[in-house]
Amino acid sequence: MCEDIVISGNTFTALNGEAIGLNHNIPRCVISNNTFYDCSDTGYVGGGEVIDIGGDLHEDIIVRGNVIDLAGKPVAGITVKINGSANPSQRVIISDNIITNGTTSG
Repeated sequence: MCEDIVISGNTFTALNGEAIGLNHNIPRCVISNNTFYDCSDTGYVGGGEVIDIGGDLHEDIIVRGNVIDLAGKPVAGITVKINGSANPSQRVIISDNIITNGTTSG
């Protein structure tokens, strides 16, 4: 298990999948002050997501101050999934992010 993770000050561009995926019991993670452009071209109906906080137990997650440009694609900027987990995420803060240039589908 990874813990006490800081992802800050990075630029993510032209990624075919999620730029950041927290999927398996991640405690204490900060994702801040990053720039994302044209990420998550997954081919899913309705698109994918750029930052994915998955359905397992995650605690003390902060997603703050990021700029996410969806490049005109029908994808989500940030998702928090529950997926019927017996241990849903706790203390997740999402604030002060800018998500632009998205489209709707369906």
